[in-house]
Order: sequence, then C-alpha cells, then structure tokens
Amino acid sequence: MRRWRVALLSFTMPVLLATALAWAGLKYSDRSLVTRQTPRAADVIIVLGGETAGRTAKALQLYRLGFAPEILVSGRGDGELIARNLVALGVPGACVLREDASGSTLENAAFSVPILAGRRMKTAIVVTSWFHSRRAAAVFRAAAESLVIVSVPTDTVYLHRLLSDREMIKQVLVEYLKIAGYRFRYGIASF
Repeated sequence: MRRWRVALLSFTMPVLLATALAWAGLKYSDRSLVTRQTPRAADVIIVLGGETAGRTAKALQLYRLGFAPEILVSGRGDGELIARNLVALGVPGACVLREDASGSTLENAAFSVPILAGRRMKTAIVVTSWFHSRRAAAVFRAAAESLVIVSVPTDTVYLHRLLSDREMIKQVLVEYLKIAGYRFRYGIASF
C-alpha cells in the first residue's frame, strides 16, 4: 500500500506543479510576455509573419496615423498574405517592402536588419502578436544594437477570452518555452 501512495504522489505532484505554472503563465501573460511602447515616428514599421489579421490591422493603423512611411513585411508564407492585404487596404505597393526568406523570429531579425541598413533606416516599430512581443523586441535589439526598436504589438487578449481559445492557450504557453530556448540557445535574454 505504501508503494502505491509513493507512486501516486510522485505522479501527482509534478502534474499539480505543471498545472499551477501553466495557470500562472496564462493569468499573468500580459505582464510577463508583452513589451508595449508608445508609438513614435520611425523610418519603418516591421510586421512579422504569423497571425495575419491582428498584425495587418495594427500595422495599417500605425501607417495611416503617419508613424512611418514604409512597412517591411518579414516572413515566409504568411508574410506574402500580409503584404497583399496591406496593399488591398490602401497602402501603396511601393511602400510595402518584403523579406520572404525567414521562418523564425531569429531569421526575421537576421534577414530584415540588412534591408534596413541598406536603406539607412535607424528606427523601427515592430508589430507582432501581443504574446510574442517581448521575445521579438529582444531578438531585433540583439540583431542590430544601433537600431532603435519600438515594440507596438497587437492588443492583448485578456484571460477570460484567452481561456476559451485552445489554440491561443497553446501559443501563449509555448512562448514561455521559446523565450527560454532563445536564452539558452542564442544567448538572447527577453527579461
């Protein structure tokens, strides 16, 4: 009987701990994952590929408010869709720059920075999903220390809505793992 209790406890305790950590990660995701700054005039708005609707809308809003004269869409696949949507929504095609090779946040920065340097751009507003903003800003700052990065993510999805969206729960929890992975694999600290 004692072995059974020990086995049960050795299984239950890690599950309870993991559940508590996941709950805390979701509950405090806005405080821990989001880097949000007040928009300011910049040379370019960089929109990272990924979730398209919210990122497109935020970039379009910033562009229409005159925060930057050009938008650089970075990302293979959905980056093409974001660029097409921006043009369809009224952004002149000449104002939409493309970086189509990247498949990760690290590559977004690595492949976008030379484009910005070639155009002598010094300030950039980075638009991405709210839960991705802390890591994205850290990666861009690490890729180009001379580039001023302003993080303006999509609007936060608060806990009551987050809990009803399984896909977003997964994305938020995986983001914590990606932050840790980028810290240990590439030396990029998001915190």
